[in-house]
Amino acid sequence: MKYRLKPALPLALGMAVGLATGAASAAVQHDISLFLNETTQKDLPNILIMLDNSANWNATINDTTKMEMEHRALYEVLTSCKMRGGTVAETGECIEGDPIINLGMMVFSNSNSPRGGKVLSAVAPLTSTRQQDIANLLYDGGALVAGKENIPKANNAPYAMMFNEAYLYIAGKPPGSGTRDGDHDVEAIDGANYRSPASSCGKNYGILIGNGEPDSGENKDAEKTLQAMDAILPAFPLELDPNTFEANWADEFAYILAGRDINGNIEGTQYYVTHVIDAHEHVDPLGERLALKVRSFDRQAGLRQRVVLGAVWG
Repeated sequence: MKYRLKPALPLALGMAVGLATGAASAAVQHDISLFLNETTQKDLPNILIMLDNSANWNATINDTTKMEMEHRALYEVLTSCKMRGGTVAETGECIEGDPIINLGMMVFSNSNSPRGGKVLSAVAPLTSTRQQDIANLLYDGGALVAGKENIPKANNAPYAMMFNEAYLYIAGKPPGSGTRDGDHDVEAIDGANYRSPASSCGKNYGILIGNGEPDSGENKDAEKTLQAMDAILPAFPLELDPNTFEANWADEFAYILAGRDINGNIEGTQYYVTHVIDAHEHVDPLGERLALKVRSFDRQAGLRQRVVLGAVWG
């Protein structure tokens, strides 16, 4: 089974990026090939990687930690020639092109007051220079070396409140938890508010990479936050069977953000569409219940055909 681990997560990540850009994806062994639609600099899609960096990623699948798997997948996909709009020549060299996406990364914050996320890398055009910044963020020294994974572990897994922080970022509102740890990307901040990456033409996507169960300690705060957004509808909370993680509000956030204009200061309708990758053992009962929770993104928010699930297991 171990041979499936290396291509599976990069493939799922490549597919999620492809879906977010209206593209097809294909993989040959360990390579990810993305065939992206032509676009202009003013309407590049904004893609925010939402990475679960909680203690859950210390868990192993076939003797490989989820942290190692995810760092490697992110590195292989996000630093590739094609991801920056280049073309690979027959010699193997990258012929540079124009950026095809704007990319950023968010992880959980360590702050418990409030819980949520923080922007480690602001959404910006994915140029070769930006790719090196991503490489340095992922690995100490910027090279793919096992044991040099660089993103620090967080204490909790507040999925729903990370969605709230993503909303605040895209909406250009004041940060919630995003500046509490002090290691956020300052390029994401403009005075007392977030500097929104949204534009009138570009679309906004999140790719959530999950490792384990959400943090139940956030549930009351998340519910109050949704209520403040006038988002509690008679159908909420979304029902799950079994209902192990029904009390978590992450799928409700995904539903709301996929179907409403979250930045009224910008021309056009600014949706935030979530694609989900869940890494778990296929034979693990807990993993199966987690997959059910994640499928709620697809089943419920998918009523608008805006939310897509990718599941990866060993």
